[in-house]
Amino acid sequence: MCRFIVSILASLVVARLVQAADLPSWIGSVEVTPANNMNIGSITLAGDWLDTCVPDTIAHDVTATTIDLVVEHDGINVGCGDAITPWSLTEEFGPLAIGAYTIQGTLYAVDPADRTIRQRESGPDVLVESYFVPEPTTMAICLTMLPWLLSRLHRRSPKTET
Repeated sequence: MCRFIVSILASLVVARLVQAADLPSWIGSVEVTPANNMNIGSITLAGDWLDTCVPDTIAHDVTATTIDLVVEHDGINVGCGDAITPWSLTEEFGPLAIGAYTIQGTLYAVDPADRTIRQRESGPDVLVESYFVPEPTTMAICLTMLPWLLSRLHRRSPKTET
């Protein structure tokens, strides 16, 4: 029974978030929060941009198996400075249906050669291969059993004599 509960807990932790092996060049990092008890989660994308006109808008669309993010400049950015600039955007999504989702991102950005033109630069790129939203009852059972499991493991640990 203990092994079963431990394997369930481990699979929930491991299967919840599996980041894509290679992020696209326009993203330096992806931070995803697990879905809460209302099945609402969030994602933060961050990186370094080639100029001072960083992406400033993020939106999403959810299908049965995909969370599609669209990252873009809100408008045409003329007069950008030539300095590498850190950026970060966070998007909340949900409530989500129970299941596994792939999180993809598409970038619409100003053409560096002609900053009066916004174009699709990249995407859709896979950012997170598996974002898992478990059944609330399964999670509740596991969390309810956790104190009992920890007490049982503590009792079985070898005692050291002093």
